[in-house]
Amino acid sequence: MTAPSNRLPPVLGAWALALFAVGWTIATAIYRVPGEVAKHAGSAPVALALWVVGAVAALSGALCYAELATRCPRSGGDYVFLRAGWGDAPAFLYGWTMLWAGPATVAAVATVFADYLGTIVALSPVQHGIAAAGVVLFHTALAARSTRTGTGVISGGGVLKVGALLLIVALAFLKPAAHAAAAIQPAIPFTLGGIGLAQVAVIWAFDGFLGGSSMAGEVHDPHRNIPRGFVAGALILTAVYLLANLAYFHTLGFLGVAQSTTVAADTMQAVAGGTGRAFVAVLVTGSAFISVGAILMGNSRVIFAMAEDGLFFAPFGKVSRWRTPAVAIATLGSVATVLALLGSYGLLIRWAVLGFYPLGAMSALGLMRMRRMNPQTTGYAVPWYPLPLVLWVTTIGATVALALLGDPWAVAGAAGLAALGFVAFRMTRSP
Repeated sequence: MTAPSNRLPPVLGAWALALFAVGWTIATAIYRVPGEVAKHAGSAPVALALWVVGAVAALSGALCYAELATRCPRSGGDYVFLRAGWGDAPAFLYGWTMLWAGPATVAAVATVFADYLGTIVALSPVQHGIAAAGVVLFHTALAARSTRTGTGVISGGGVLKVGALLLIVALAFLKPAAHAAAAIQPAIPFTLGGIGLAQVAVIWAFDGFLGGSSMAGEVHDPHRNIPRGFVAGALILTAVYLLANLAYFHTLGFLGVAQSTTVAADTMQAVAGGTGRAFVAVLVTGSAFISVGAILMGNSRVIFAMAEDGLFFAPFGKVSRWRTPAVAIATLGSVATVLALLGSYGLLIRWAVLGFYPLGAMSALGLMRMRRMNPQTTGYAVPWYPLPLVLWVTTIGATVALALLGDPWAVAGAAGLAALGFVAFRMTRSP
């Protein structure tokens, strides 16, 4: 049931896989989300603690997913792991969610790309929509034409993103703290629901570290390179994100961060004036541009794998003459183009996180069943098992439970989407 498909060529090594995850993950969230996290957290220490929780969860998830991907070295990510661990129904449900919530992640990043592009050149509302749709269509064409070129662009972009963020951190700490006292003083009351929404935002910021699992079938020597790539990517993201948050609080103080919707730009404005803000605008525009391609490429593999297994329409499982899943890519790209014109940033990310992560927790729990069915490993086993598994699943469960208090309608929407998916699965199984 989990035999690898060799129809998609291997193009990624360990570092390319790590940088693919970095290129996916460092999109727009780290330039924007820290303000939302601080607003809900109520103080800088609590906000930083939530980022640490997110980092621990990300590393724990990376360790678990490394074993899942080496046991099931197929492209398709959680869909493949759910099918191997739990069977067709949960796997179909994940693929169903991907059809709708997956493009929402692409749309959210494309929307912010257009937002920041509008700070560089004036855009009318129509031009804003065209810009958001245009970046999705560009990456749809690139991903359909060449996986090697597409992943090369994404990995190269990952290097540039890390370098640019470290430059922001360095420049911020060269300046004396502007609001040292405010940085440590609680300023906004917080609630458990608010903490839940803050943690959702943190998880969204770390989201792409799992994106490499969608490309597992296209990695050279997967049993060696997948664990190295996953762990390296998670560690790079942890270091960069924590340093960036410390730099934001150092420069703006807690209230400055909590009241900001463009925290990186405001930080560089304080450090280097208008030139600094312009630098961030260019950086975020380029960062979002790269991440749209990574998310689209990774998510398309889920639909491709589902069609390969006969759980979705057969054309979506076809390989084009360029040896890419072009039909799946084109479909997700089309849906994302429409969604880029709808919804708010916060709504889109909560819809995506609350739709995917409960299934992701179930996917990780499937590792226990896989170990019982086949105790032998394939050269890699989760260290300190089952601690990383417990940490990952507990974090996801607590986040969803707290988010129910903070935004019950978003949770209800994600649950409704899952219910429709179950109905669709039963219909496909009807005689």
